[in-house]
Amino acid sequence: MTNVPSGGRMNRVAEELEVSSDSLQTAEMLARQASVEGITAKHGDDTVAAAALLLAVNQSGGWYTAKDIVNAWREGGASSGLDENFSLNSVLRAEKVLAREISIENEPTKPEDIVERYGEELGTSDEIVEQTKQLLTDVRTEDPSVIDRWRSPADIAASALYLVVYLNDLRLEYTQGDIAETVGVTEVTIRNAYQDIANALGGKQSLASSGKYAVESEENGEETNTQDTAEQVVDNGQNDEVEKEASKADPSTPNSSSEHAREDSSTSTVQLPRPLVDTIGVLIDQGDLDATSKSTFVEDCVRDVVTEHLRSDKRSLSPVEKPSSEDLVSLTIDSMLADMIDALTSQYEVFENRSELVESILRPRVESVAEPMSVSVTFPSDVSLELKRRVQNEDAYKDESELVRNLVIESVRTALLAEASEDEARDSEQ
Repeated sequence: MTNVPSGGRMNRVAEELEVSSDSLQTAEMLARQASVEGITAKHGDDTVAAAALLLAVNQSGGWYTAKDIVNAWREGGASSGLDENFSLNSVLRAEKVLAREISIENEPTKPEDIVERYGEELGTSDEIVEQTKQLLTDVRTEDPSVIDRWRSPADIAASALYLVVYLNDLRLEYTQGDIAETVGVTEVTIRNAYQDIANALGGKQSLASSGKYAVESEENGEETNTQDTAEQVVDNGQNDEVEKEASKADPSTPNSSSEHAREDSSTSTVQLPRPLVDTIGVLIDQGDLDATSKSTFVEDCVRDVVTEHLRSDKRSLSPVEKPSSEDLVSLTIDSMLADMIDALTSQYEVFENRSELVESILRPRVESVAEPMSVSVTFPSDVSLELKRRVQNEDAYKDESELVRNLVIESVRTALLAEASEDEARDSEQ
């Protein structure tokens, strides 16, 4: 009988991944036939053996993806002596050739097939897994292109799992980072794919309102109230701009003052620079940020970062440089999240309050979407002379460019503030 090419590695990987004996025998048969057909000589022993194992697992409805098999193949000292071109893509190509040449129907791994495995590794309840499978079934019915759009079933499985976690307000127990690490994908992939999935089913707020994917609390068995979660999102949207008229009469509310904002730790608000808040609002309106309101964006952006830092010894946050006098806006946030932020703030000496810490998280995220603009401008001679005179007479600016930049920023922000005031006046009249 023909030996199995790279049979030793195949057996080791099958044992590590707990592949069934029937699937392993099928993989060995496929590898031998590939050798006879000349497929192995063209693609390489390890590549074809891994492809045969993947094809056999897919046929049996197994839990493992091509990425799982390739990673396991490389681990444990197996990387020495591997085919020079051994890679995820080479294995996927060889799998297609193998299925075509040997006339085997190749049924790719479905996200539904591997959700249970990831749920077990994360320690989620069976109901979360079942709701995730149901969600994936519904996505296939509503818009199957969403699943086809992503190359790896692991991407979709991880993102669907996170969406169910999100809808049931379990993001503190299972963060994006937890799921990404368990599945072996990036947090960016989860953030992008889970938004696609949610949009295919009507959007996050609609899903939360329906309560369709609600699970029972893992602590007390009571049903998680996703309806309340949705109502809170709506309330946050209505109260989002808590730059209220009342704040003008409240001396504790910060305004254009060099004094730091003093926060009552019992309240669930953060004080953020008006330009930053206005930018968030514009990006939401333009569709560049996926959020129903400024408050919900702040919560979504901050929650995972704060959770990750509280769980580890990471101390990578630093204050944002800003003017000593800046108009601030108050935004409401979830009280539990506020407590977490306060706990993390107490571990940093560089932040005086929760708002400073929140701004240090938000600003890089917002600036990554709204990229700074660089322009070249030619001024008339009289304006140029005046700019030079000001720079020479005032120590605040190192050169004309810095002076012009500050003048433009001040002018634009003043105009924006005036427009906001006009909008508020019109709303109050109505």
